[in-house]
Amino acid sequence: MANRKDSRYTILNRSYSSLVDTLTSGLINEGIPRVIVGGTAVQLHQAFCNSNYGREDFSKNVLLNENLRPTGDIDLIVQSDPLEMTTFFNNLPGIDPSGVACPSRNYGYAIAPIFDNDDSRMKRSIGKLFINYQTDSGKVKGGLDLIYDSIFKDAFDISLNRKGSKISAKVISPEHLAVSKLLRNCGKDKIDLFELIKAYNKTDEPINSEEIRSILKVMDRSELYDAFRTIRDLFDYS
Repeated sequence: MANRKDSRYTILNRSYSSLVDTLTSGLINEGIPRVIVGGTAVQLHQAFCNSNYGREDFSKNVLLNENLRPTGDIDLIVQSDPLEMTTFFNNLPGIDPSGVACPSRNYGYAIAPIFDNDDSRMKRSIGKLFINYQTDSGKVKGGLDLIYDSIFKDAFDISLNRKGSKISAKVISPEHLAVSKLLRNCGKDKIDLFELIKAYNKTDEPINSEEIRSILKVMDRSELYDAFRTIRDLFDYS
């Protein structure tokens, strides 16, 4: 996937959060099954948990900004093919059609401009965001190909409120997302896992520990459960 990121943003940037909604509605209109994964998914779950399950305006939560890890891309897994995705992005308003599709490797990316939050009239671009998409279960990073079908089956519908506007997205479930972070286990993934667990610990429905254990068992990676439990126990819930 693309890794040339010149800037990093959070969903508190209006342009970024609107792009998430535009992508979702566009893919729905085209009938393309899709799930947002990666760092953007973590941010969406954090906003969901810190806004009373999307009932309140997440942009007004002063603590949220401190806990969001900025990212330079939106990662998607889709049930489609590179040619269809190239056509989709080239027809989506506001997307730079210079992105690349690699049919032989079943992935590609498109590029979207990001605008200054406080420059709604002039629309001053302050950078760009890569939209990475993966179309083949065998190519998904981190061993998630083993649970590819269940990621789509258990995907999480999130609806957020921002100053009267709705932002909707289909996002990888918190349990599958936690497993993906355990599998990759680099610095940013450890941060994401910590923040994901912390966010759900604030709600009435913390991340399901037994489901984490079950998913890891299916993947023959049960040894990773101890790493999850270590972080979970920092928040004293079981």
